[in-house]
Amino acid sequence: MARGGYKFFDTDAHVGPYVDVLEPWLTADDKARLAGWEQFRTTSKNGHISYNKGQRKYQRRLYS
Repeated sequence: MARGGYKFFDTDAHVGPYVDVLEPWLTADDKARLAGWEQFRTTSKNGHISYNKGQRKYQRRLYS
């Protein structure tokens, strides 16, 4: 991406936030739909909850 003659590079490869951060703001409908994803629920060693369905491999390279 370029803006004003400057080029911007995103080198941050993670996506977030974790579900436990968002959970207080989920509606009852959101929580009901999330129940269908229970088989994909994982908890990290730090206790963060996420839902992983499949894996993506990002092969990002700076300046390419």
